[in-house]
Amino acid sequence: MHLVAFNPPATPDAMLAESLAERTGMSLYDARSRLRVLAGWPGILGHYGEEGLAEAIAAAVRGLGLSAWVMPGSPHELRSTVRRFSLAGGIMSAIADGGVRHEIELSSIHLGLAGQRYSVRHEATVDRGNPKATMIGAAFGFPTASSPTVSQRRTETREAFVHLYAVGHPTLVFAEPSVQYAAVQAGVVEPTRRANFTRVMRQLQSVCNRATWDERLWQRRVQARLLGPVLPPERHLDVAIALLTRQLGAADDPYR
Repeated sequence: MHLVAFNPPATPDAMLAESLAERTGMSLYDARSRLRVLAGWPGILGHYGEEGLAEAIAAAVRGLGLSAWVMPGSPHELRSTVRRFSLAGGIMSAIADGGVRHEIELSSIHLGLAGQRYSVRHEATVDRGNPKATMIGAAFGFPTASSPTVSQRRTETREAFVHLYAVGHPTLVFAEPSVQYAAVQAGVVEPTRRANFTRVMRQLQSVCNRATWDERLWQRRVQARLLGPVLPPERHLDVAIALLTRQLGAADDPYR
């Protein structure tokens, strides 16, 4: 899958939606909707099976004076998941997966991206009624229970994360379920994982005070705003991350 992303103006003129629909083949309703919802933010305009078609659509959008580009459906970013870290003398020493150590000057960290990764699980449960009551009813000639009923239970989980970007280093990923809190915090460990991660996040914001911080991905509705109606945030969060890092000047190579 190849995605066409674009960055529309915050206040598009009345004719832009019509021109966008004409150039891309999308409906006028969809064109108006994407312009209105994004309102100056980068976002996905459409997805295509053929790269050539995606490139042609992006070129057509650029012909309207807008910034547009093609990106893969599954962006890749060089990342390193942090397990524990320490701070001393303006240096962050982070131990990542596999025991890999990163030594990074705090002043070189130019972007911090904070958000939540949502996941949804649907679980089917079967209610077979009361077998004993069914047997007794059948013995006395009473009507027995109907067929088993199936119901769906939806469970949503949220895991917070912070991505730190520094030139010449992979993206450092601080994820709520991955950080070893007892190894990185002085004093008493909080009773919940979320409380511990909140402390870590605030500490990172405090020491990386030269960095730009963006917390738009904290809300699922913002993730959906960037991704559009076809790409669910639960499966395509990395696309939303790639959109923001490009806008904020920390893009890697998913773009061309």
